Amino acid sequence: MSLKDKLEEVAHYINTEYPELNFENASVSDSF
Repeated sequence: MSLKDKLEEVAHYINTEYPELNFENASVSDSF
């Protein structure tokens, strides 16, 4: 597994577990 794949996996996990910290989608309106 490449580092990029690992980072994407972690980012997906964070977006799933902590949607208020959604940093892949910079739109604030989507977070709230």
